[in-house]
Amino acid sequence: MGSELGIVLAVAAGLMVGNCMLPLNYLRKWRWENAWIIFTLVALVLVPWTLAFLRVPNLLSVYSNVNSASFMIPLLFGAGWGVAQVLFGLAVIRAGMALSFAITIGLSAALGSLVPILLRHPQALVTGRGLVLLLGQLLMVTGVVVCCWAGRRREREQKADAATATDLSGADASAEECRRADAIRFPERSVPAQGVFLDAGAGKPGEGDAGAGALGSDYSPTR
Repeated sequence: MGSELGIVLAVAAGLMVGNCMLPLNYLRKWRWENAWIIFTLVALVLVPWTLAFLRVPNLLSVYSNVNSASFMIPLLFGAGWGVAQVLFGLAVIRAGMALSFAITIGLSAALGSLVPILLRHPQALVTGRGLVLLLGQLLMVTGVVVCCWAGRRREREQKADAATATDLSGADASAEECRRADAIRFPERSVPAQGVFLDAGAGKPGEGDAGAGALGSDYSPTR
């Protein structure tokens, strides 16, 4: 029962971690810093301390009995993890959720499972389980490399699409400027609306050939 419960908890944790950045896609009025401070307070302060006080009897006395050296090491690593979370949030904003999660979670899973074994039980890597673990690390790193390549390719395609859109808009603007310049230099090319002409004598709109004659002999309406 213990292993089954552990698997269920691991799957639930994976689903939560995989979707924890999803609300950022729906924020319209808040800046990134506003959303991240809420995440930091809830995920790193409120929830852990609440669970610790509820589950650990005499929590403060436990901390008071820990010597300074044993306390500083996890404190420093925790500070490094906090910096990593801030960088991860910036990566989600700039590189996208899919690419950031693939690289960050992939590297953290690979290093998180390999580094402790290298430091504590390096001889376990030459066993059957160790070889399976190394094979999993190879697959994980391969996936991270493929994701990086895909992200780089997507970035190049986006830049190319933006450059194409800029060229097309510039060409349309140039064509419009040319039409306006021609209309100013050659106003006789601008043909009035069909059937409506100005009568030179009366200064009022006329119709038909009489109005056309009032424009002068150079103009001949199309029949």
